[in-house]
Amino acid sequence: MDARLRLLAVTAAMTGFALPALADEFVPPAGCSLTMTEQSRNCTVSQYFICENAPGHRWRITFDAEGAIYINEIDAEAQWLRDRSLPDGGWTITEQPAEDPSSITTLFETGRDDWSFVQRLPSGQRVRVEGYDRLLGETEMIDGEELERTQYSFRLLAMDGTELSESSGEEYASRHYRRFFGGLRTTEIDGASVTTDSSPSRFIHEGEPGYGSTLPLHGCGQMMSGELLPGERT
Repeated sequence: MDARLRLLAVTAAMTGFALPALADEFVPPAGCSLTMTEQSRNCTVSQYFICENAPGHRWRITFDAEGAIYINEIDAEAQWLRDRSLPDGGWTITEQPAEDPSSITTLFETGRDDWSFVQRLPSGQRVRVEGYDRLLGETEMIDGEELERTQYSFRLLAMDGTELSESSGEEYASRHYRRFFGGLRTTEIDGASVTTDSSPSRFIHEGEPGYGSTLPLHGCGQMMSGELLPGERT
């Protein structure tokens, strides 16, 4: 099955809606609305959409040159709710209520937000996620959008406290969209280190060329960062 048709099936199952056919443009499920398309530096393009049946929740579907590779859901505080590698990965789900949920309001009001919660991996394993975001006090304009630079770090722990992985890097936080956009990230697992750069390069809105396009345009000659790592929340 074509990767984009697999995306339709995955999204339909996620939202409970039937979906129209999809070609080179993303069409959100019935009852949902596309809000923005983001081209990123790592040869991916993301579609952001909202749905009537989940007020305050936001979804993102990311494509590479071969098709859909990732989908996630966040709430109005930009808290991770669930995400899935496509086309065949299972859901990683944040257990609710979270012990100390991430809060973009806290970040903007105090300059730092610490968080701790438990996730259930596709294997069924439960893991603890502990980390923080903090504002760097710097802003950057990307394609007309003013974004605040942030630093973050988090650890993935087994329930007995054994460290499984550690990730750190920088992202961009938007007061207007109340969400994070990707940036440089380094993840260490079993002594191996992987660095990716999913920084945005262009934001496309309704009526602009490329709105809804599933074709990535930037950084496609660079293989360093063509893969999303577990825990993406943007």
